[in-house]
Amino acid sequence: MRKNVFTIIVTHNGERWIKDTIQSLFKSIYSCSIVVVDNGSSDKTLKILSEFKEIKLIENQLNLGFGQANNIGIKYSQKKKADYIFLLNQDAKVERDTISDLVNVLEKNKNFGIISPLHYDGKGDKYDFNFRKYTDVNFRKKNLYETKFINAAAWMIKSDIFLKYGTFSKEFFHYGEDRNFCDRLNYFKVKIGISKNSKIFHDREENTSYKKNIILSRSMLKSSVLNINKNIIHSYFVALIKVYGLPKYYFKKRRNISSFIFSFFNLLGFYIKLLLLLPKMIIERNKLKHIKNID
Repeated sequence: MRKNVFTIIVTHNGERWIKDTIQSLFKSIYSCSIVVVDNGSSDKTLKILSEFKEIKLIENQLNLGFGQANNIGIKYSQKKKADYIFLLNQDAKVERDTISDLVNVLEKNKNFGIISPLHYDGKGDKYDFNFRKYTDVNFRKKNLYETKFINAAAWMIKSDIFLKYGTFSKEFFHYGEDRNFCDRLNYFKVKIGISKNSKIFHDREENTSYKKNIILSRSMLKSSVLNINKNIIHSYFVALIKVYGLPKYYFKKRRNISSFIFSFFNLLGFYIKLLLLLPKMIIERNKLKHIKNID
């Protein structure tokens, strides 16, 4: 029996990609409903989206962030009786058989909650830089690779996973929400996988700007503190190591000693803030363990 698939795309000033992204979905051999949640775009994104009468467009007046905008799309899709929800970035395109493969893999592997395709760059000639970084993909003998984390550029998820384990945490605006969600599924022994037989093409470039590195690094510190797979002392210790480790990692790329120093003290200050927020972090961790209270 054909499953009811809803694709959710969060947009924010995505005029460069959104038309190609939606058209790639239209070419899919497995049809799906498309829900676009726009986070207050100020470019031509909304004008482009208005050309597609087949999609459901939800407009936010403000930028609510990646996780909270997806939550709106998820709740809408659940009301429409979605069997599967496919989260897709605004700058990613699918192949004709991507959706069908992901659905089929989940149908055959009931103990998995999330399946993601291989993530290639925009040209399709090599893996996406972040996909290479955190994924040790060895598909010599396996079509399905189990992993602890895969970024949310392309997630096919059973709809009831969100009902059982909650949606994205409000603690994260942009970056970190997908890792936090994966940590939660790991805690509840729900498997996450990558399918060898499907692809997306993620058209983005590696950005090593100081501002982006700080935002990303802060989210990594918070996600470490909120990782319920470790006790809270261990979680804070891991975050403390990252206070030094992350600036060192970016220094190796840019060789800029002033950026290293500023990054270190910025993250140290943020870590101290997380220490002062210890009671709140304990409450948030408990919410993640008792899903009914997560929202």
